Amino acid sequence: MFITSNKTVAELNASKTNKGKGSIYLYDKDGNQVNTDVTLDQIKGRGNTSWNASGEKKPYNIKLAKKAELIENAGAAKKWCLISDNCQGNWVYEGAGLANMAAYDVYESIAQDGSYPMAHEFVNLYINGDYRGVYMLTEKVEIGEERIRRAGEKIKSEIEAENAQLTLDGTPKKV
Repeated sequence: MFITSNKTVAELNASKTNKGKGSIYLYDKDGNQVNTDVTLDQIKGRGNTSWNASGEKKPYNIKLAKKAELIENAGAAKKWCLISDNCQGNWVYEGAGLANMAAYDVYESIAQDGSYPMAHEFVNLYINGDYRGVYMLTEKVEIGEERIRRAGEKIKSEIEAENAQLTLDGTPKKV
């Protein structure tokens, strides 16, 4: 993942409230560009403990100008997270950078039908040509058609499927 921003890494890392704009270029493992026309509306720091304990490898939230699918089969969205897995504070030291990925993978393997495993994948992150390391790109937790839904809430496609089984007066269609 290549991000070009109007802010330097030093400016972005000075405070988690500092925001930059720019563009994102995402490539697959074979070097083919995955996305086109993706404008970065905002990149800024994320987290509390993870922000303070991450040293120079800060975690970020990114917001796109329009929805895009940055992870295959994750659905298009504007908001995404870049998790650094570099928390070297007193509460944890995870030198391999695998803790979050392992937790997401374990949850995905034991998740029941109707649960919500979040899309995630490793990316090599470059900001303004500066290699920042391996990050985990994830969906931003939010309520929506392609994201999490409230308990008991039906999404548009489920409602349309149910309605297709009813007549205009609301009675079930005879098969």
